Amino acid sequence: MALEVNTIIKANMLGTKSPDSKRKTFYYLAKMYRDTMLEYRDEILSKYKVKIDDNRAYVFRWVFGGLYSFDELERAAAAGKELLLEICKHITQDEQYQQLFTKIRMLERIEETSNQVVQFFIKKAREMGDKLESGEEGYGKNYKEEDFDESDDYYTYPGQFHMHQWNNDLTLGQIDRIEDLEMTPDELAFLYKAYSLGTDQIVLQTSIQIDGDVTSYISRYFLNSPREVQENLTRMHNDSIQTSTKFWTFLFETIVKLAGQSFDKIFSKK
Repeated sequence: MALEVNTIIKANMLGTKSPDSKRKTFYYLAKMYRDTMLEYRDEILSKYKVKIDDNRAYVFRWVFGGLYSFDELERAAAAGKELLLEICKHITQDEQYQQLFTKIRMLERIEETSNQVVQFFIKKAREMGDKLESGEEGYGKNYKEEDFDESDDYYTYPGQFHMHQWNNDLTLGQIDRIEDLEMTPDELAFLYKAYSLGTDQIVLQTSIQIDGDVTSYISRYFLNSPREVQENLTRMHNDSIQTSTKFWTFLFETIVKLAGQSFDKIFSKK
C-alpha cells in the first residue's frame, strides 16, 4: 500500500467535467490514447525519413472503449515504441533524443494501461461465460465485421452491441441505452487514475510506502525548466504531499479509533 502524489503538466485547463459513466470514461480514455498516437505519427513522418511497414502503428479500426479497442491500442503503442527506439539509434542531437524519449515513455504508459484494461474485459467476459483466446489478430473472432474490407485504410469496425453485457466496444449512442459496467473499488480507482493522468506529462512524482519508504521521481522537463518554474512546481508538489499525508494520517487514525471501539465493546461484554 502506498500514497502516490503526481504533479503533471496539462495541455489545457478548460475545466471539462469527467464523463458521467464508467463506460464513457473508458471510451474517452481510448480516444485520448488514439489521438495522441496519431499526433505522434504525423509528427514523426514529417520530421524523419522513415517508412512504417507495420500498420499497427498508425491504423485504428476499433474506435470505441472496450476489449478490442484497447487491445489494438496496446499493439499500436508497442509498434510505435519499437519504431521510435529504432529512430533514436540514429539521433545525434540530445534535444531531439529527449523529445523522442518522452514520447517513448508515453507509449509505454499507453501500452501498460491498455493491457490492464484488456485484462479487465477478459475477466468480465469469463464471468459471463464467454471464452476468449489470444491470437495474432487479437482476442477471439466473435465480433461482427459487416463486410470488412482490408484494402480500405479508413474502414472501422461497427459497435459490438451483441456483447455489451461484458464489453464496451460501443458507440456513445449505444452506451446511453444500456446499464453501466459493474466494477470493484480497486478497478474504479485504476480507471479514474488512468483517465485523470491521460496523456499529460508527469514532471514530479513522490511515492510514500506504508513502511515509510519515500521515492521521488524527477522528469528531465523539470530539470531543464527555468529556476522560477522549478520553484513553483516544487512548491505545488510539496503542498500536495502535505495535504495527502494529512488526509492519509486522518484516515488511519479514524480506522484505528473505530477498531479500538469495536474491541472495547467485544471485551466489555460479560
